[in-house]
Amino acid sequence: IVAVAVSNATCAFFFSKSSVSGSVYHLDLERNENVVFLPGEPPRAFRALAARDLMCAGPVATVRAEGETAARLARLLSASTHHGFPAVDEDGRLLGLSSRAQLDVLVGTHAAGGRGARVGDAHKDRRVLDARMRVAHLTRRRARNGLDSERASASAVAGDPAVAGEPETEPVKLDVAGFMQRAPLCVHLDHPATRVHLLFTTLGLRHLCVVDAGNRVAGVITRKDVTRAESAASASSARRAA
Repeated sequence: IVAVAVSNATCAFFFSKSSVSGSVYHLDLERNENVVFLPGEPPRAFRALAARDLMCAGPVATVRAEGETAARLARLLSASTHHGFPAVDEDGRLLGLSSRAQLDVLVGTHAAGGRGARVGDAHKDRRVLDARMRVAHLTRRRARNGLDSERASASAVAGDPAVAGEPETEPVKLDVAGFMQRAPLCVHLDHPATRVHLLFTTLGLRHLCVVDAGNRVAGVITRKDVTRAESAASASSARRAA
């Protein structure tokens, strides 16, 4: 007990004399580029920011919840590195959220001639496919040398004549709506950045959709986006202090 009390007092003394906050363990996590660590409290600069300031810049990569073709989905997976894709309707309104593993299993199953990926397939086939999606991340971990497994399989599928050469008159429709998360957490463009930080730290989110007043997808916030904004806020505070 005495050793714990002395060590805590020593740590508090040295950190009170420095400009950093937290423990040595947390500081080491922040320096580790392979770990996306968020501190318990957001920086003060977040009080003047909103969700629109944290989300990724540029157009959002979305998928159609209904009527998504296998060829377009394969091209989307091979051309991007995102792990979450908002599922929208024809007007761009948010309906759900699909992961890369789910979409990759859909495209791969269709290219291999399997059942369950297309709209109208039997419910029992969809249940088997759903079970495969839940363990798809294990395959991804075993293939992290060079190209990611999902990107590799999607690139192969995109070049498959059975998918890329689909006639435009009768494209194959994949059942994205049958596997997507139907109630994803989303915030408005003007949602305070401090509350966005709280959502990520308390709920353990990986993706947070940002919508406008018409529930149309305006952007996506990831944990890396939040840490990137924290680093920018810390650098700005350091420059003002200097």
